[in-house]
Amino acid sequence: FTGSSSAIDHNLYIKDDLVYEANYTSGLRVYDISDINNISEAGYFDTHPENNNTTFYGAWSVYPYFESGNIIVSDIDRGLFILRKSGLPLSIDESVFDDQKIAVYPNPAHERITVTTKNIDINQIEMFNVLGQKVFSSEGDFENEYTFNVEQFHNGMYFFKINNTYTQKILIK
Repeated sequence: FTGSSSAIDHNLYIKDDLVYEANYTSGLRVYDISDINNISEAGYFDTHPENNNTTFYGAWSVYPYFESGNIIVSDIDRGLFILRKSGLPLSIDESVFDDQKIAVYPNPAHERITVTTKNIDINQIEMFNVLGQKVFSSEGDFENEYTFNVEQFHNGMYFFKINNTYTQKILIK
C-alpha cells in the first residue's frame, strides 16, 4: 500500500502459521495459513457479541507476540482483553450443545441465568470472567436445571463451564 495508512496495516498480525485479525464488531479472528492455498479459521473471540455490524466498534488491535502465548485484544468500547490459547478456548464449539441439549439463558442476562440439559445431569457450574479468573463455582446434584442470580456481577462477557466439559459464553448487562 502506498499513501495513507490502510485498515489492513493496523489489523493483521502474523505469528508462526497464524494470522490474527482485529475485526471490529466481529472481534478477534485467527486464521491458519500453514497451507496458503487452503486458509482456514483457527479460532475467534467476539469482544462485541451484540452484533457484527459494519461499524468502528469492537476489536481495534491485537498483539499475539508474548512468549507466554497470551494474546492482547484492544476493544474500542470494552477496553483490554487478555486471552490465552490454552485454558478457555478462543472459540466455542456450538455443536456440542446440540448433542447434549444444553441451554444457557437468557443471553444477555440481567438478573438470573438458567442452565438446562436434556441428556446429562448438571454436577458442576463454574463462571469465568474474560481474564480467565473464576468468579463463581457451585457443585451438587442439580439434575437437569440450575438457576442463579447474576445481579452481583459487573456488566460484561463471561464463560460458563458446565461439568468441567462444556463452555458457553454469556453476556451480563
